[in-house]
Amino acid sequence: MNLTIKENLFQKALQFVENQLFASKQGIEQSQQAANEESKSSAGDKYETTRAMMQIEIENYTKRLVEAQKSVQILQKIQFQENYSLVTMGSLVVSNQGKFFMAIGVGKVQIDQEDFFIISQHSPVGQQFYHKKVGDEFVLNGRKFVILEIV
Repeated sequence: MNLTIKENLFQKALQFVENQLFASKQGIEQSQQAANEESKSSAGDKYETTRAMMQIEIENYTKRLVEAQKSVQILQKIQFQENYSLVTMGSLVVSNQGKFFMAIGVGKVQIDQEDFFIISQHSPVGQQFYHKKVGDEFVLNGRKFVILEIV
């Protein structure tokens, strides 16, 4: 394993966040348009109810947008090294339970027909991996994890 795999994993995480940003911005725009269109064609209680519902949707999309922006900031801080002595952001952890890239919470991805998990350091498994070294072990949800390599 080398930096190329980590760079590919990083790109997948970045694409994931870019999709979230796009979807959130689009959702805000569509909700705002729907609220504006409703105001042109309705009056009374229906108008007020629809406006309130659209405002809630806009707030939900705005929260998602803020979370995606935070994820971009996290990704921007990742420094790539060839090898790490301890698990930290940007590490690729090879364990007996799979391969985990420490970045943001994306989930399972495939590169060259091989499964990887892009995880946040705040996820349960990410918290267990963080600052551990090769040979360290832990049990999570009844599964024993052994760190075999840190790239």
